[in-house]
Amino acid sequence: MARVYKAVLGGQMGFKKNVALKRISRSLTKNEKIIRALINEARLGGRLHNKYIVETYEFDDVDGHWYMAMEYVDGWPMDVLLAACRENRHWMPASVGVEIFQATLRGLAYAHDLTEEDGTPLQLVHRDLKPGNVMISRSGDVKVMDFGIAKAETNLYKTTDADSTKGTPVYMSPEQVRAESLDKRSDLFSMGSMLHELITLQVPFQGSNLGSIVAGILQTDLTEPLARVERRCPPLVPVVGKLMAKKPEDRYPDAQAVLADLRELRDQLPPGPTLADWLTDIDHELPKGVVTGDFGDDGPPQEVLDPRTATGEMSAAAEPAPEGPSTQGKKRKKKDGDLAATRAAVRKKVPPKKKGVSTRAVVSIALVAAALVGAGVAVVMNRESTRAAEELAAQTEAALIESAAAEAAIAADATPEPTPAPVAEAPTPRPATPRAEPATPRPEPSTPAPVAAAPPGFLLANSVPWSKVSVDGRSAGTVPLKRHELQPGDHSIRFDCGPCDPPQSQTVLVTIRSGQETKKVVRFDQ
Repeated sequence: MARVYKAVLGGQMGFKKNVALKRISRSLTKNEKIIRALINEARLGGRLHNKYIVETYEFDDVDGHWYMAMEYVDGWPMDVLLAACRENRHWMPASVGVEIFQATLRGLAYAHDLTEEDGTPLQLVHRDLKPGNVMISRSGDVKVMDFGIAKAETNLYKTTDADSTKGTPVYMSPEQVRAESLDKRSDLFSMGSMLHELITLQVPFQGSNLGSIVAGILQTDLTEPLARVERRCPPLVPVVGKLMAKKPEDRYPDAQAVLADLRELRDQLPPGPTLADWLTDIDHELPKGVVTGDFGDDGPPQEVLDPRTATGEMSAAAEPAPEGPSTQGKKRKKKDGDLAATRAAVRKKVPPKKKGVSTRAVVSIALVAAALVGAGVAVVMNRESTRAAEELAAQTEAALIESAAAEAAIAADATPEPTPAPVAEAPTPRPATPRAEPATPRPEPSTPAPVAAAPPGFLLANSVPWSKVSVDGRSAGTVPLKRHELQPGDHSIRFDCGPCDPPQSQTVLVTIRSGQETKKVVRFDQ
């Protein structure tokens, strides 16, 4: 229903701020349900101010283009991290999964406890909690997003089917599948499904088609899901079981109660890296941010600048006059006229008249990148695009080298032969006057030329399950190690199993050869 762009919010004196700009497709602006859903999302987003929730800055329309400006998170949705683990065949460390889960719970706890100014509870239910709606920044920040179908008492538009089935089926609670009345305990069931996936890399209820998955949710047989968690991280079994209880009254009462239990279990959880450290270790596995997509059927909106601030200055004459009771009506008419002039300027793609431009109506947002895939905020590129870009770069470099060589050859052919300098007549030599010659110095012992060091080799290391790796007594990070550079020769590699209970370790000796890759994989589960 919408596209999300990386955009720049501009202001006076060169002020700029990156934002994520969600823009409704013009073809859908006549769909009243979609516009009402966006209005509800924007109104609710304006109330949510928490470090664990994506911030909503602005909501408006420009010449029929409805948009919502939100906090820009430089990172990836959680489902991208899970996909990277599956593709590279390694677990997400339990310490990382629990850290992501706790941060998501804190954002959810804030949203669930939100009240009106008079203290009336909003009774907010997200209804679509899933890995794709949790953003994780490169620095390790975790933020919940997309309250597009959230249910709250402050929704401006409410319909008779307010409790209809909306959401992503795999993560729905049984009562949500049955379209029953929902409260925050439904979101906690979805959180249990997400914790299960963070630990096991699998969704709890599986099937060959949507019908079998939904049937599994309605039956809520947790035997196999809990067995998977038991194999990976036993201390979390009771937490997942209570979150995903079939009846809402058997679940945790709220997110704060879940956080309390996790604090009690802290010492029982296997040690492992922090989220920020782990992201650094697997950075080579994650998609890189590039410009992808397009602007859609209407093309990119044009930047509209306020002539008063185009030079970064505002004259004293342009300063707004103080408002008084007698000027209220005049200013309202003037503002309406400014809005019409600004919208006309957008259509004509020319700057508006200098007199009274409404910067608030347009917010001077200049789109600087193409749309992202779907409605996600993270900018991603698949591996095929990466390879294509690398090949193009190599071809370009080769072409530049050939061009430079050709220019040098042409220049050499066009250069005239140098004219030989005239030979001067040798002067008549005078008889040399004998003088004392200094003693011949002893030659210094010659220093042998330095021997070039042999090119390094590379270690490729992995383990099942995951482990920390030390090379010659120094930490090298967490598996998988891809092309870890080492000098040629013998090296001692130690693997310390992360989730093993009791702790296990293996030390192996590997021989690294110059310019070659040496692979080593150890298994703790045999």
